[in-house]
Amino acid sequence: MRNGNNRVFYKYQWWGHANNDSTYNFLASGNFGQSIYVIPHKDIIIVHCGNSNALYNSQDLWQVERLIRYKAFHNLITQKGVKGGIEEFRIKRKDNSDSYPINERTINTKGYAYLNNGKIEEATLLFLLNVELFPTSSNVYDSLGEVYAKNNDITKAIENYKKSLALNPNNDNAEKMIKELEKK
Repeated sequence: MRNGNNRVFYKYQWWGHANNDSTYNFLASGNFGQSIYVIPHKDIIIVHCGNSNALYNSQDLWQVERLIRYKAFHNLITQKGVKGGIEEFRIKRKDNSDSYPINERTINTKGYAYLNNGKIEEATLLFLLNVELFPTSSNVYDSLGEVYAKNNDITKAIENYKKSLALNPNNDNAEKMIKELEKK
């Protein structure tokens, strides 16, 4: 089964991701939130003990792996701010893209964290970076359209929702948002 850039597989009670860079991650889950998560290429094993699924989701551990994998990007944003971090990220990635890997989902998640905290300028910069790095993804234009709509830039919002819809004609959200925004 495909999941973005990863191939997801299941065997012998283990779920795994085979990543495009030839690395693998494994997860075994118990009935009540217990899990073992293995990141072999980082020599990391995470064991989560639990007696309830109420406050736990096995997807949380996949997020931990993404944080570890994309730590360099997170550090730049944290230390330099969004604008400065993105500028330095572009420079460092140009020199050595392998040492600054990133994926669309990580940037999108970070962008929405800023957007949900009312930091529209920072969210816009992150969503623009996502468009720059992943120009064939419908989702990146959808997210950029959303941030422009929240900033009342209706023209840019519609433009990006239309790009999203062109890349994915089944994007009901983009279609709905275009109709709503054209009424304004």
